[in-house]
Amino acid sequence: MFWFQVELTAKSTHCEALEHFLLSQGACSITFLEGDEQAIYEASTGCDDYWHVTRVHGLFSQDINIVKLKQHIQQSHLCKLQCVQKIQNQTWETMNKKHFKSLCFLNQLWIHPSWISPPSQGISLQLEPGLGFGTGEHPSTALCLEWLINQNLKNKTVIDYGCGSGILALASIRLGAKKAFGIDIDPKALDTSQQNAINNHINTQICEFLTPDKLPKEPVDIIVANILSEPLKQLAPTLMQFLKPKGLLVLSGLLIDHIPDIIEAYQAWVTFDKPVYRHEWVCLISKRDQENG
Repeated sequence: MFWFQVELTAKSTHCEALEHFLLSQGACSITFLEGDEQAIYEASTGCDDYWHVTRVHGLFSQDINIVKLKQHIQQSHLCKLQCVQKIQNQTWETMNKKHFKSLCFLNQLWIHPSWISPPSQGISLQLEPGLGFGTGEHPSTALCLEWLINQNLKNKTVIDYGCGSGILALASIRLGAKKAFGIDIDPKALDTSQQNAINNHINTQICEFLTPDKLPKEPVDIIVANILSEPLKQLAPTLMQFLKPKGLLVLSGLLIDHIPDIIEAYQAWVTFDKPVYRHEWVCLISKRDQENG
């Protein structure tokens, strides 16, 4: 078996649209690279401000019509096609591994791929890079992980809405939560999350991964949603329906310019604390008022 690896360059402001475009064309994996070729394997939350010019690798199966794919890329005006390589499966796996490293958050939580052993001390999660789902590198995910680390999650119930790899739901369980739900509309994300739970020996009855329509109606203590600003605005009534009075709401995947619209969308239920920033990314946190319905 072989793969087609499409190498592209794009303006950083086009990354989010380019990601969606490549997925629509059948990409199995998307990797964003900076100058030293260290990968950012966190495509699902957007990437508007990574670098002025970003290098992108898209991986496609051998069954793709590569001629039509190149035509579609050239017509998209989102990127510049550099080259297309045909690579063997094992070659891609070896190439892929060199880009990824273990990540440590607040000296307490380690995220690592299977081929790197975590330190003996601290809490660890094994997550496999691939399919653009989160592994903690992106600032918006890092903000959520650091917030979770700083909470007392004992006996708490948590929703990770837009779970991707399941990283935030799985981290919640590792950090002491009683129950976590990872919610996503993408079947691939749910499959990836489920496999990550199994790989980490986390009981999938304690950490469940579901489509939104399967989410139990009982409200939870904490909702963390690390997705894009437009879905966060549209989801405001849904998210608040599942949050207990005095429950905690964490919204991430936002750029600074998105703050006013998000505050307006949620003002009927919560008043947000001072934003937490990481570069151009922001995380909004609030406790739900008891009296708000």
